[in-house]
This record gives sequence, structure tokens and C-alpha cells, in this order.
Amino acid sequence: LDAGYALTIPVDAIAEFRILTLNAPPEYGGFTGSTTSVVTRSGGNEVHGTLYEFFRNDLLDTRNFFSKNVEPLKQNQFGGTLGTPLKKDRLFLFGYYEGFRNHQGITQSATVPTAAERAGDFSGLSSPLLNYAAGGVPYPGGKIPSDQFSPIAQNIIKLYPLGNVSPSIYTATEVTRQTAERGGARLDFNQSSRDQFFARYALSTGENFNPIDFRGSPLPGFPTRDDLRAQSAVVSNVHVFSPAMSNSLRVAFFRYWFDYEQRLNKTPPSALGFEYASASALGQGPPFFNVTGYSPIGSATSGPRLSAQNTYEAQDGLSWFLGKHSLKVGGEFRRNQLNISQPTVPNGLIIFSSSFPASDAFANLLMGYSVGVDLGFGQFDRGLRTWNSALYFQDEYRVSRRLTLNYGLRWEVITPISEIENRLTP
Repeated sequence: LDAGYALTIPVDAIAEFRILTLNAPPEYGGFTGSTTSVVTRSGGNEVHGTLYEFFRNDLLDTRNFFSKNVEPLKQNQFGGTLGTPLKKDRLFLFGYYEGFRNHQGITQSATVPTAAERAGDFSGLSSPLLNYAAGGVPYPGGKIPSDQFSPIAQNIIKLYPLGNVSPSIYTATEVTRQTAERGGARLDFNQSSRDQFFARYALSTGENFNPIDFRGSPLPGFPTRDDLRAQSAVVSNVHVFSPAMSNSLRVAFFRYWFDYEQRLNKTPPSALGFEYASASALGQGPPFFNVTGYSPIGSATSGPRLSAQNTYEAQDGLSWFLGKHSLKVGGEFRRNQLNISQPTVPNGLIIFSSSFPASDAFANLLMGYSVGVDLGFGQFDRGLRTWNSALYFQDEYRVSRRLTLNYGLRWEVITPISEIENRLTP
């Protein structure tokens, strides 16, 4: 449930960064592979801060092989940090902000039907256009009579642009846009020599504009947008019982909201002549047409994906230095709530091949003969819930100056994912 958009912290706001891999101690768990630990900077008795700007542009770039000109690129990454005391030796504040702007050109090429093929003239094919419905004989002159054209197909073919490199190849450089904002603040409070508190809040937002949907058609005309927002709040206390014993308590909340691949072309299937509506208002757009030998056209078959996750977490750990032993014992609890909606084929997937009745897929589209149609329906939203808990014990035993033993145990409970209306398949 934790997969999704991650909350990012600018480099200038990080005090410590650790990646724990397979040999991580028992106090870390819940994830396979590795665990990343990031400690943010805090304020001090002196005012300190930074300002920075990184930029890239296309002035020194070379031309993409498939592009007529240098692809546009304008990227700016800027921000600053500030740490200051609010009360000397007791109360400190640290804040940061970072902005990101990127406009970048991407060149795509696609195979499109020629102007002659749109009019039913396939005499330019490398092999004759065959009529399998009539026993595999060639169409006279390689042409399809106009009285065999499908009225709906006349609307579909308008989605294809005309070739601009050759009659059958279309190339365009489209500009993607990315915008992101990151900010946060940390408050540290030294109540006494025995108690230290800190509270931190972090926020990341972003927007991506994709003129070409990379999971759909390589042709322009079906743009998508991603909107995302992640935030985190943490409160922590470290209490010192004695020089050899201390306890750390941490309570945290994390939330992300992710609206991925929103359809900006909202043309419904009915506008093309189909007698059905989109199965999802969120995913409404043109159907996806898969045409063998030509680039596909239309909105992607799945999406958009709208998800929101809440994670509530509490951790407590006791550290005790006892002779040659460095003991740690503690536990944690995590509650995950994930609400998600991801339409699947809400506008329809229509497949045209070179199998029937003609030997060219676009010719079959022109006449309205498909070999497969897929359309999703039903409820696309789900409310997923799970909770995890763990207890651990570990010891670092210094046997001698040259030998240290590290050992411990971790016990975890990870509940199966449940759905708020019991809409999961066993």
C-alpha cells in the first residue's frame, strides 16, 4: 500500500541520509530489499541559510536525429533554507522551499494512413489489397468503393494527422511541462537535559502535462495531466532516564493524493457515432483503436488512476547501555488506508487486423470490420485497508576490542488487505 508518489526533501534540508540493505538491524522492518532513513536539518543558535538555482536549457544541445530542430528545453530548480533560534539553547526553527520548472520537447514518429488510403485507394501498397471475403482476389485497382465506407470510420480517420515526413510518416516535437513545489519546517524544543522534542511538517505538490500519452497513442491530440500532493507530519520525543538509558517515541502521519493520467481530450465515444457512453466520467475520452501496421489512435485503455493514501504510524524504542551490551527493544504500529479508482477500458478497445475482409487493417477500419472489441464496466473504485505491527529486540555485544556480535529478533504482524465493501476476490 505504500507504493506511489514519494515525499521528496531538497538536498540542502537533509542532515543525514542512510540506506539500510539486507543486514539492517531488527528495529527496521516491514520492507524487503532496503530501507531509506532521512534526517532533516534543524535550526541552531546562529541564523544560517542557503539560496540556490540550477538551470538547464537547449542552447548547447544537439538536434535529435528524428527532429528537424533542437528540442526545446527550459529547466529551473531553485530554492532556499533558513535556520534560526527562537530561544537560545531551547527553541529552534528550520524551514525550506524548492521549486522546479521543466519545459522539455520530445520527438515522436508514427505511421499514419496516407491521403489516398483515407479515400479508399490502396494501390500504393507493396502488395495488392486482397478481398478475403471474395476468396482472396484483389480489389479492382486496389480501391475500395466509397459505398462500402463506414460512417463511423469517417469520424475515426479524422483523429489521424496527415504525414509530414512522408505520406505515411508523421513526426512532431511536443513540449512536456513539469511543475513542482516542495516546502517544510522543523521545530526543535529542548525542554530540559532529559527531554527533547521536535515537530516537522513537509509538503510536496506537482503537476505534469503530457501532450502525448506514453501508454496510449504516439500521436498528439490525446494529452493527459498528472496532479500530485504529498504531506507528512511527525512529532517526536526523546527522554533520557540516565546516561545509560533513553527512550524515543515518534508519532507520524503521511498522506498522498495522486491523480494520474487525467484525460484532457474528453470526446465521448458517442461523438464518433458509437451507441454507448463511457463507463467512467473520470476516464471519458475517445476509444482506443489498435490498427495492425499503423500507429494506434485514441485514449489509453486504462486510467486515469485516482488514489489517496493515509498512513498513521507510532513507534517507541528503548535504548540501554549495559556493560558490554548495547540493547534496544521497542515496537511500532502502522495503519494504512488507500482509496483508489482506476477505470479499465472505459471507452472501449477496438482492434482492426489484416485478416478479414481485406488484407490491410486500415482498409478494414474504413469499412467498419473489427476483429475484437473490449469494454470495461462496473465499479472501478476500491477502499483498501490494512494494519501492521511489530516488536523487536536487538543487542550489540562487544566481546573484545576486535570482535562485536550483533543479534536480535523481530516479530511482525501484517494483516491481509481488506476492502471496505468486501469487493476483493479471494
